[in-house]
Amino acid sequence: MITYEILEKLAQCKYANKIIPLIKDAVWPTENPETYYLIAKLSGKPWPEAEDTIARTEKYSYYYAKYVLKGRFEKGEAAISRSPSHTGAYVSWVLTDMCGMDKDTAWKMMLEKEKAALALNRNT
Repeated sequence: MITYEILEKLAQCKYANKIIPLIKDAVWPTENPETYYLIAKLSGKPWPEAEDTIARTEKYSYYYAKYVLKGRFEKGEAAISRSPSHTGAYVSWVLTDMCGMDKDTAWKMMLEKEKAALALNRNT
């Protein structure tokens, strides 16, 4: 597996703009949320094709929203809502600070996402 340290070193080389797309092609499709997030972060651009995989985990959904999109990541909100610590960070840093959403509105929205995710899990 490609580690963050390797990707970080590659991203700092003068040929990073040519290397990162090659790495994306080489790892696609690994179905690994961490790898996809790291590549998106280091490329500095959203990676729409990888978002469904990233959205499966609360940690990388939050990181993707904060560090790559620098805004809301709706696809990952159900996963984020499953983790109290990631929900709190997402509401504080992403929804209120980056997106300008009212804090009460943001908390209510995330609570609804959590309820919907729980209901979906009960039905499957």
